[in-house]
Amino acid sequence: MISHPLQPGRARNLILHGPSGTGKTRATLDEALRIVDPLFLEQHHGQRSMLKERFDALADAGRIRRVTFHPGLDYADFVERRRSDAGTGERVEAGLFLQFCQDAASDAGRRHAHVLVIDDIHRGEVARIFGELLTLIEPARRLGKPEALQVTLPGSGRRFGVPANLHLIGTVNTSDCPLAELDRALSRRFVFREMPPQPDLLDGIAVEDVDLGALLRVMNERIEVLLGRDHRIGHGVLMPLAEPGAATLAALGRVFRERVVPLLLQHFAGDWKRIGWVLGDPSKILREHRFVQPGGPRTPEDLFGRAVAEQIGDRRWHLVDAAFDRIGSYRGILG
Repeated sequence: MISHPLQPGRARNLILHGPSGTGKTRATLDEALRIVDPLFLEQHHGQRSMLKERFDALADAGRIRRVTFHPGLDYADFVERRRSDAGTGERVEAGLFLQFCQDAASDAGRRHAHVLVIDDIHRGEVARIFGELLTLIEPARRLGKPEALQVTLPGSGRRFGVPANLHLIGTVNTSDCPLAELDRALSRRFVFREMPPQPDLLDGIAVEDVDLGALLRVMNERIEVLLGRDHRIGHGVLMPLAEPGAATLAALGRVFRERVVPLLLQHFAGDWKRIGWVLGDPSKILREHRFVQPGGPRTPEDLFGRAVAEQIGDRRWHLVDAAFDRIGSYRGILG
């Protein structure tokens, strides 16, 4: 793993990885500017609106491009495809990556860096998307390097190599794809930087007497014990409460209803018992403070009769909606 930033004059392939809500997409903006316009980034550090404006301007100028990988993306979309034309017959059309490489190559003489940001790079079948270009993206194989390589593209028959001024930045949501399951072709060709949850960004922000940094920290410690670090909750889930005047009980309840519990449901595949463990429910003295409770409105005996009820277990769990509106429910998470 690396902890240093990309250097403007050095081609590199970087992957930012971590659970959802840890700021990976936001960090790609900084990393892209660090490569393409480091002086602007330095002068306007922390001024998010200005940095976003500059990022968008560079994207409009063709020096930064963003793409999201998905299971349907393939070589024809990314490199080149054959198309039938009624007037001229069959023609070969450049895909997104090939076009961007050509643009970068035309700018190489002016020493202009270009950045391709690939969101959710883990969701695509990398070998199928890059094809024979997978080897060419290695920094040592770029055009102008001592060990540069070129290939003959099967569609157009042209000789092609990846320019040295093209940088690749990808993101991996480890909640979806733990690093151990990542395509080995990526792990050999990219350097990795972890983007962990940062509960310290929430320290000192409280809803009544419940500190949000402490709240996120203890939930993530429990999740890490039960599932591992890849499924922790990102600080971004609670960051809206850091806005002035936003840290209210009603807002905290909305975040837990709409973000925290759905994430836990996804991570634990509907295992309500363990979700209750993460939320500290077993140690809460008052039942009304427990978010997750067993059973349903009618007992198994009511539903099936005593004879059947004695032979079965009740697997039902339900969320107690009123618990989201009680500060004791959140105090109880802290233990």
